[in-house]
Amino acid sequence: LLGSPAMDTRAPDKPGAADVTTSVFSKVREDGVFNPVTIPSLIDVGGKETFGETAKAPTLHAFIESAVMAEFQGVRPPDAVLEGLAAYVSGLSEDACRKQGQGRSVQQDMEDAARVLSVAEEAAERGDIETADFLLLSAQNLLGGVHGRYAVKGLDEEREALEKLARAIGRLRSTARASSDEFRTQLASLRKETRTLSAELALEEARSFYDAAVLSAALEAYGNSGSEKP
Repeated sequence: LLGSPAMDTRAPDKPGAADVTTSVFSKVREDGVFNPVTIPSLIDVGGKETFGETAKAPTLHAFIESAVMAEFQGVRPPDAVLEGLAAYVSGLSEDACRKQGQGRSVQQDMEDAARVLSVAEEAAERGDIETADFLLLSAQNLLGGVHGRYAVKGLDEEREALEKLARAIGRLRSTARASSDEFRTQLASLRKETRTLSAELALEEARSFYDAAVLSAALEAYGNSGSEKP
C-alpha cells in the first residue's frame, strides 16, 4: 500500500529469534525495521503476570488471541478452543518435559486425529457447532502431516487413502451447521475409518519418513543434488 513501511525479509542472525513485526507474519504489525527478538519458551508461562515480548498482553487468553489474529492474521478461535489452548499452555511445566526427544509413529498421529474427531462429536452433541467445525479442520491438518511423511515413492495408495479421508472430513464440515444426528453418525464413522486406516498405514511405516533412516537418506540425497526432492 502507498505509504506503508517496506517489507524486510532478512533472517535473524541467531537461532531462536524472529522479527515478529514484519509482514512475513502480519500485515498489521509491519514496521519496516529489522528488529528480531528472542522467542521465549512457553514452559512455565502460566505463572507469568504479562505475556509476549513486543506487544505485552495482560492475560494468557489475550496473548493467544493476539497471536492468532494479529500476528498470524487468523480468525478468532471459538471460546472453547481458546480456553483449551490457554489451559494447555498453562500446563506446560519444566518438570513434565522429557529430558530426551521422543519419536513419533503413524499410529500416534492417526490416533490424535481420531481423538480430535471424538472431541468434535462431543462439541456437536452440546450444540457447539463452531468448535466442532474448528476441530474437523484440525483433524484435516493432522492428516496432512501424516500425508507429508508418506511422500515417498511407492506409497501413492497410502497418500490417496489419506486424501480421501481428508476430503470426507471436508465434506462433513460443509454440513456441520445442521448439528443433526446424521452429522454425528458420520463423525463416528470417520473416526472409525481413521483408526482402520492407521493400522493399514502402520504396515508401510518403515518405508515412510517416520523412519529416521529413510528421512536421513532422503535429506542427504536432496542436499547432494540441490534439486531432486525427497
